[in-house]
Amino acid sequence: MLFERHDVFLKRVTKIIKTTNKKILNPPARVTLYPLLGLMVGMVIRLVSMTLRVTCLTMDRPDIQLERKGKNFIYAFWHGRQFALFYILRKSRCVVLTSLSEAGEVQKWVLRSFGHSSVRGSSTRGAASGLVSMIREVRKGMNSAFALDGPRGPVFQAKRGAIQVASKTGAYIVPVTIAFRRSAEFKNLWDLYRFPCPFTRAVLVFGTPRSYQRKMSEEQLQAETESLQNELIRLTGEADSYVSRGYGQD
Repeated sequence: MLFERHDVFLKRVTKIIKTTNKKILNPPARVTLYPLLGLMVGMVIRLVSMTLRVTCLTMDRPDIQLERKGKNFIYAFWHGRQFALFYILRKSRCVVLTSLSEAGEVQKWVLRSFGHSSVRGSSTRGAASGLVSMIREVRKGMNSAFALDGPRGPVFQAKRGAIQVASKTGAYIVPVTIAFRRSAEFKNLWDLYRFPCPFTRAVLVFGTPRSYQRKMSEEQLQAETESLQNELIRLTGEADSYVSRGYGQD
């Protein structure tokens, strides 16, 4: 109940900020408010993430194995499971596609606080230019990360962007998910965002790396998207099941 009230309060505050920004702050907000807010959010994520007791259920992390072989890759995860991921995976220095909204501007600075970078795009506005920029960065040797169901959902329904970038660049897709022993789930948000309780236990699960041919038909692209979606759903279920069975009781 407490977190549900907090969720409603957060949505109201966000609405007020957006209205104020459009009338008064924009564009000055892009110079001062957004970077400050992004760095503050990044600090909160860092502090909470540092308290988590994380165990990786995957014996040999595929991302590390690919790095050792000089291969670049694309992390694929669910939008609502990203808390702590960018901190845990900070050594990979990923480029991330963020939305064109105010939230995307803030996220840009959150990512920077962990050493990642971003390009701006959307599933509705700037999608093509965003993917082109991502392809360009990955071809330079950058690793990348995609929230498969972002930025607006529906939840657990993958979009094609990650596979399109992988097929054009030769990068591998590495599915990854995280689950927390104790967390708040914001059910009023479309992505069912999970905010872990400090000092709780967490499990990290990776899937097998996937590669794609450069040219795919519409049917092949759809089939590969559904396959990746099903794999990430399976991994998420595995992680949730593990913590729900009382893994490492807090």
